[in-house]
Amino acid sequence: MLGLPILYPNELIYSLVARAKVHSGITSPKRLLDEIYADRNLIATVDLPSHLAEISRQYSVALNITVPLLIYRHTLFPLYAPFIEEKRRLAGIRWMENQSKGRIHLSFGVAASLVKQPNQLRYCPKCFDEQIAQYGERYWKRNWQVPGATWCSVHQIPLYEFSIPLNYEHRHEFYAASRSVKDRQLHDLKRESLRCSIMAKQLLETEPQESPTVHQWTCYYRDLIVSSGCNRGSNLNYGEVCDRIYSLWHKDWLFYNHLALSEKESCWVKSILRKHRKSFSFIQHMIIQSSLSDEYVPFSEVLTQVKQYPEKSKAVCQVPLSQKINRKKRSKWLTVLKKFGCAHAKSRGYLALYMWLYRHDYIWLMRVNKRYQRPMTYINNRVNWNKRDRLFVRKLSKLLDSFEEDHYSPRRSSTFLLSRLGLRTWSHRISGKLPLTRQFLDRYSESVEQYQIRRLTNQYISFYLQNTEIQRWRLLRSAGLSEERLTLLAQCFLSMLMEGVWETIDLNTSLKTQL
Repeated sequence: MLGLPILYPNELIYSLVARAKVHSGITSPKRLLDEIYADRNLIATVDLPSHLAEISRQYSVALNITVPLLIYRHTLFPLYAPFIEEKRRLAGIRWMENQSKGRIHLSFGVAASLVKQPNQLRYCPKCFDEQIAQYGERYWKRNWQVPGATWCSVHQIPLYEFSIPLNYEHRHEFYAASRSVKDRQLHDLKRESLRCSIMAKQLLETEPQESPTVHQWTCYYRDLIVSSGCNRGSNLNYGEVCDRIYSLWHKDWLFYNHLALSEKESCWVKSILRKHRKSFSFIQHMIIQSSLSDEYVPFSEVLTQVKQYPEKSKAVCQVPLSQKINRKKRSKWLTVLKKFGCAHAKSRGYLALYMWLYRHDYIWLMRVNKRYQRPMTYINNRVNWNKRDRLFVRKLSKLLDSFEEDHYSPRRSSTFLLSRLGLRTWSHRISGKLPLTRQFLDRYSESVEQYQIRRLTNQYISFYLQNTEIQRWRLLRSAGLSEERLTLLAQCFLSMLMEGVWETIDLNTSLKTQL
């Protein structure tokens, strides 16, 4: 490869690699990874890619294309940076510069977030036309891939979804920007989507800066609640907050983005307006900030206001006071504790006694409660794992039977077979509950050696039936293999093929010639 093309404004790193593939005429995804990253196991990531140091090295020093510039101008990193702690922000930059192995998505809360990343690439058809007129080719802009932003903020039209999904079957493939008749137009609420697009654009244009602390966000939202009149004394008036949110954000849009409001204590609105114990998506911050503010405030000013608060809460030195031991209350609580246990004692009319001891004799109460703590046995019967185990084995067996005549199918690995069943994750905890499925996969899933041998066999039979001269280099090239990537078992098999060990076997598979 002669080099990477020049980056366009707001172009994703994913799009850059896809354009490099087209410019170089490379058709093999693994060869493309070898040429650019020197790592064949890298997964094509849209939002937070890694190995950016390899991208930066391929440009001239005069262009000043550094890793921070790539992160803040050509990825979705600025959408997460202001809402995570500074320590995690710096760790994320290191992971994106070198190798991440999925840690950045876990650390930033992307994997467990209520707001899910789009499963397919998005584009604006009018922006595509302008790119063709200006640059002569299309590319993927990062503004289109923002969750919740399904309208183009420039042309104010709905975005389209690219027809090929980003899934495990093609996780090494980089798709160049293009259009097809199978692409689907997104029909979402215009007002909310445009507002989300505009606010996301402001965040994407922010310069690298230190992230506010969790305590600063907590203080900011406490003052915002009071200034908006959504407090009831020192508590949150949740009903008033919901009314303000619904006045700006439609219920259908909230539901579509998995942000529907509820009366549960675990509702995300209650969590974000209380003491922050985790990070939240920029959409959640955007909804709360826009709903509780009387006037429009740009996100840059919001970050400035948040950083004015102290980074940490003030340390309070507690001076222990001499307490008189109330042995009568202690004795009464011990009797109740032995009879009912702690949880049942509070629900049987002894809550007042518990609260008195909690306030005046806390250390003794915690120590004695721990001594008489009863183990809780919880059996999860929501899923019949034995039934599911047998069902998965039957489905896997039928799936393998369907591949019996398909000699050119992808490698039938455990991940590939499970993805065909719709099971994307396969952890040790789940595999322990599905012993039959685990044994089936261990026995019948295809290894790398077996897959290479199958590819060599298919090409050998194809050459034999076409009366083509069989040479080692030609067989490897047709099978999409190379000497460097050939496993030891496949090397032995290929050597035996070239030595003519199976020359006496009739490889003609036609039934007519056999008759």
